[in-house]
Amino acid sequence: QSDLIQRKLFNVHNHFYASHDYVAEHGAPSAVEELDAHRIISFGEPVPSYLGDINYLERLGRADGNPRRAALKVNAVYGMMQAARAGIGIAMIPDYVAENEAQLERVLIGIEIPAYETYFVYPPALKNSKRVGLFRDFLVGKAREWSF
Repeated sequence: QSDLIQRKLFNVHNHFYASHDYVAEHGAPSAVEELDAHRIISFGEPVPSYLGDINYLERLGRADGNPRRAALKVNAVYGMMQAARAGIGIAMIPDYVAENEAQLERVLIGIEIPAYETYFVYPPALKNSKRVGLFRDFLVGKAREWSF
């Protein structure tokens, strides 16, 4: 919305993840064409706009209108991560969610994956608010430390 004040914080990067057990049993896809032989974990419909193209794995390398069928659809990114950790399939997960997951490994490394921008947004009426200013400064400071 053009009338709101927006301050970009950082980009959220996603990658494809699967559990070590899944990779041991099914192998890791080495090319996009091999995805059709793997189980895919997707976000259920409707996908909130703030998650960007979280179901990119369904369409990667496929003709428009012919997505891969997901083995499981979950309505939470954390749930997608848990399903991947449980060995159900491959999921596209934000790096900050998978950061400390020792049971997950990245697959299809080198594939360019959509990222999305995050912003701190507030109405102009709060421009001079000390609370909003302090919170904005806190968020911007934390965003500078963002390493994902």
